[in-house]
Amino acid sequence: GGDHETDGDLLAETDVLAYDCAAREKYAMMFDEPVLLQLGWWYVAWARVSGPSSDCGSHGQATITTDDGVVFQFKSSKKSNNGTDVNAGQIPQLLYRLPSNDGNASKGKQQSSEPVHILKRSFARTVSVECFESLLSVLHWSWTTLVLGVEELRGLKGFQYTATLLDLERLRFVGTCCLRLLRVYICEIFPIAASTKAVVEESSKLAECVGKTRSLLKKILSEGMDNCLTKLDNDPQGYLSQPLTLLEAVLQECHNTFTACFHSFYPTPALQWACLCDLLNCLDQDIAEANFRTSSSRLLAAVMSALCNTSVKLTSILPIAYDGEVLLRSLVKQVSTENDSALAHRFPLLVAHMEKLSHTEENLMGMTSFREVLEKMLVIVVLPVRKSLRKEVELFSPHLVSNTCGLLASIVSELTASAMGSEVDGLNSLHSVKASPNRFTKTSQGRSWNTGNGSPDAICLTVDKPGIVLVGVCVYGGGGIHEYELEVLADDAQTEHPGDSAHSHRWTSLELVKGTYSTDDSPSDIAEIRLDKAVPLKEGVKYAVRLRNYGSRTANGDGGMTTVQCSDGVSFTFSTCSLSSNGTNQTRGQIPQILYYRSEYDGDLQSQLLSKANEEDKNCSRALSVVSAVVRAAKDLLHRAFAVDVDDIPELLSSSSLFSMLLPHILAYIGPVAASVPKAAVEVFGLVQELLPAVSALNQKYAPPTFNPNQSTDSTTGNQPEQGLSACTTSNHYSVIESDHPYKQAGVTQHRVSFPDCVRWTTIEFDPQCGTAQPEDVLRLLIPSRTLHLSNLGGKPLIHDTINTWTELKKFSGSTGWPTTVLVLPGNEVLFSLETASDYVKDEKACFYGFKCVAIGYEFNPGPDEGIIQLEKELAFLGSVCAAALMKKDLALPIGTELEEDLEILEEASLQVCKAHSGILGKGLALSHSPTILEALEGNLPLHLQTNEHSFLEDFITCVANSSGGRLARWLQPDSYADPQKTALILNKDDIRCGWPATVVVQTKDQYGDVVHVPNMKVEVKAVPVSQKKSVQTDNVKKLQRLPGSSSPSSSGPDLTFGGLPVPKLEATYEPVIVKEARYIAITMMKAYESYSFEELRFASPTPKRPSENMLIRANTDGTYSANWTPGAVGLYTIHVTIDGIEIDAGLEVEVKDPPKGMIPPGTQMVKPKAEPQPSKVRKFVSRDSAGLRVRSHPSLQSEQIGTVHVNGTITFTDEIHNDDGVWLRLNDETVKKYVPSMNGYTEAWCLSFNQHLGRNLLVPAEVVNSEGTW
Repeated sequence: GGDHETDGDLLAETDVLAYDCAAREKYAMMFDEPVLLQLGWWYVAWARVSGPSSDCGSHGQATITTDDGVVFQFKSSKKSNNGTDVNAGQIPQLLYRLPSNDGNASKGKQQSSEPVHILKRSFARTVSVECFESLLSVLHWSWTTLVLGVEELRGLKGFQYTATLLDLERLRFVGTCCLRLLRVYICEIFPIAASTKAVVEESSKLAECVGKTRSLLKKILSEGMDNCLTKLDNDPQGYLSQPLTLLEAVLQECHNTFTACFHSFYPTPALQWACLCDLLNCLDQDIAEANFRTSSSRLLAAVMSALCNTSVKLTSILPIAYDGEVLLRSLVKQVSTENDSALAHRFPLLVAHMEKLSHTEENLMGMTSFREVLEKMLVIVVLPVRKSLRKEVELFSPHLVSNTCGLLASIVSELTASAMGSEVDGLNSLHSVKASPNRFTKTSQGRSWNTGNGSPDAICLTVDKPGIVLVGVCVYGGGGIHEYELEVLADDAQTEHPGDSAHSHRWTSLELVKGTYSTDDSPSDIAEIRLDKAVPLKEGVKYAVRLRNYGSRTANGDGGMTTVQCSDGVSFTFSTCSLSSNGTNQTRGQIPQILYYRSEYDGDLQSQLLSKANEEDKNCSRALSVVSAVVRAAKDLLHRAFAVDVDDIPELLSSSSLFSMLLPHILAYIGPVAASVPKAAVEVFGLVQELLPAVSALNQKYAPPTFNPNQSTDSTTGNQPEQGLSACTTSNHYSVIESDHPYKQAGVTQHRVSFPDCVRWTTIEFDPQCGTAQPEDVLRLLIPSRTLHLSNLGGKPLIHDTINTWTELKKFSGSTGWPTTVLVLPGNEVLFSLETASDYVKDEKACFYGFKCVAIGYEFNPGPDEGIIQLEKELAFLGSVCAAALMKKDLALPIGTELEEDLEILEEASLQVCKAHSGILGKGLALSHSPTILEALEGNLPLHLQTNEHSFLEDFITCVANSSGGRLARWLQPDSYADPQKTALILNKDDIRCGWPATVVVQTKDQYGDVVHVPNMKVEVKAVPVSQKKSVQTDNVKKLQRLPGSSSPSSSGPDLTFGGLPVPKLEATYEPVIVKEARYIAITMMKAYESYSFEELRFASPTPKRPSENMLIRANTDGTYSANWTPGAVGLYTIHVTIDGIEIDAGLEVEVKDPPKGMIPPGTQMVKPKAEPQPSKVRKFVSRDSAGLRVRSHPSLQSEQIGTVHVNGTITFTDEIHNDDGVWLRLNDETVKKYVPSMNGYTEAWCLSFNQHLGRNLLVPAEVVNSEGTW
């Protein structure tokens, strides 16, 4: 308690109770079960009272000692926000009782009664391998004994019959208990939820036990009751139902256990898919061999029931996206899901054992495609109806048919949810949405924040991590319903100049959402508001969140923090926003939390949206394909039923699962898709057109007599009025409920409406004048909570189950938020409770009207043919939904593959084209027919492309030769122009030798064949080698035909190209071979080529490829272009000419030959290369007033001086280096002998040529006479 109070755990709570309490009196609130309090522990007693002002206590005591010696200590609680604390407020007394009446008398003595120990969950649900094996043994014994016992009843009578039946009842109890324990233990060891921690660590022994459990349950479900007796000789009064009921109870419990543990029996989608396919294949085989038993379908029914579970993602199990044969190994690789990866990582031993067990028990290789499985499931659904129409015995059990319909409906439901983007893992799917910590350290106790009737509350925020995507925000609320307008804006100045605070704010709206919210169900007065589209946030950029709230006063936060850090390391920094004018800033106000997620791909939100949209389109098509298959099957059945003249046809069809369950479900699922996707609306509308006439014709054939509205009707007597009830839309049950006008203050007024039991639905319509003056004046709308009591459990309902069992649906207060449409409530009873407080507002203009409404009760007594009648109404409604969706003004037509496109730019460009070419487009487009609605929705125009006019225009535009369009174009344009196809090549083919230069002349001509010169024309000439593979193959065929004994090419015989051996593979690396100490350097000695000769290997080796050669072009002024070409290889070449990017049709083929031996290529002469003059290495010291240039031992000014070069002295150097002092030259030996009297052990002599410190050249090049006598 106090400052150290934590959230704690909820121990007990009461329902919402309506009570009357007079002044200065107390009302006792009782829990359903007493709560055991521990010594020294702190507890919080919390009460929420809605109603008028009441009395309160004062002068509270912190410690109270009761007459029984029990000491109660009290502290103030943080959960109290209405003023109650230790000193004053509500909750004056606690009602308690002691553990025993004689606790004081027996203190210190041992109680005589046997103590009762409380078993903890961890003890009760801890299981071992021995426990598993014992349970399996007991279950196997009980089931086998039960079946044999039922068989023994055939020859028993009297007391023995009764005693045996009692023993069978005990066996039923034992078997049921074993199945329930197995179910609990398996779900505890291998829980399906990833958040649930297993109580026992996984082991191979436990996995084997689960496998044995699966085998035993499959055996029980497969046997069913076929081995049992069908008729007893000593059962004339119908006692046969008793033993069959016992078997049915065990089988039903086995069914429940199998479905609950299905995730452990088949832990991967691949195994689940294989199990379904195997059972369907076995079903077909049994039907074909006439060995099918109705009860043997229990196992398949259990599998389908397990697949209908909401925790199973069917799109990951069924290969809906794959066509054709899908094998298990490919399915494991291609169809991976969250469940698969989770179970495979959490329980690898279980997965491995179950896969091994499935390989031995089931035919995994007999897997089929989804289309084939869908057809087999439709056979299960349709065949019972066909059998009933022919008055034949049904093959399949009703459980199998209903579960198959449920599985098909679940498939359509999941596909449509994904197509609508409303699946649980949708766009924000891929990422879990997180909420930042509350930026306020405390919340105001009262609701004192004025919304300002839409005055904006805004806050600026920045993030420090990339990849943050804003999903929504949390806002404070108050009493009643609030209308809001939430907007997210970005600072353009920060976007263009990040980090520059000198630029002023220029806000750009990124997302805007409007709606209403309420915090009545939230204890912290905080509500979440989600954006329609997620907004990616850039790192370091300032964003603003602006909230306009219309409603009553709300709570607010105080003590705000500038920076909050989330659990994943993301930091949000808040600052004051210039858009806020209602008081919100970083210290106090609204918007306490931010809803976000982190994207794996930074800034790649557009591609994620695009891939999500593509997946939604695919799922929409898949859902439509399944619905189409079901509709076609139903249409066929309706036509068959129409041809049969039997009076009970409507009742028969209405009782079938296809028409009473499957069709209504899939029509309801596909309706929202048709309303939002135009293409789907067209297809669904077509399905309605196929099915609705058949349903209507059947209903018309068996229509009841026409109802006369002038005839008196009575819903309880007579047959004629009952037949006309379906045409009557009014009701005889109605009531007007209203409060006083004006209503009374500080009171509780309740009105209870109770219609007869025949009423199934109640509608409530409020008067527009309804309203209260203050938020504390509330009208509560409640309906009774009906508890289902099973007859076989025995006992009567408790007293507290029959009183105060009202559920509050909604509450209304103020002048806004009252329903403007009709409310439809289930049942025949409604309770209105108007609870008002004292008038503290004192506003004469406030609304004190109260409430007034009309309640109408509607009966619904469905007849045996109600299903087929309701199906016609649902089809008509679905057709109207499709028609309304296609008639919308803002019909969304496809705009291309891009997710978003600027339609204004497209419309502007289209208008420009129409204005520029109004004469051509004035008569419309050349369409072969008016586009159908599907063609219009897909954006495919049926252009008439095979007309003479179109072909003439194409010939005219492209100037096709020898065509009417081309001739007209040339006649209209007689001016000369360069025609690439008239280009001529001049080349002497006989003088082309390898390595010899050749000249290719290109002549450009006009359309009349005259040479023309076009400036700046781009001419390219390329020599491309001609492949001789074709000619070589032809020669080989001719050689093979000439071989003696070879067959003709038409005859089929072995290929004798390499003596009957296969073509040698040339990938082996060459290496020498050592045989008997002899080293062979020959390729035919290698192991890979030892069976081939050198000639065969040479014949099989590929010809080295010759490269293409580009020629150097020189443009002349007379319309010719000269290209120089020196062929690099011998062989055939094709000369290709390209003029301004247009290649001429035919190339010139030339053959390059070997040059004659000993001849010099023309145009070359043996000229002695002229030796280039070498730079002089002689330098001269030129200076004035100098004693000479120092010669040093090393290239450094700090080294020792070993000589001097006098003024105008010359030196010769051999090396040159550069360093910080300047340029140093190394003297040769002659210069050293000349200027260095003694080397003193040094091997080098250097002098400075350029002084870097002085910036002066000391040595300059000297003029010397070269060896030829020239200067």
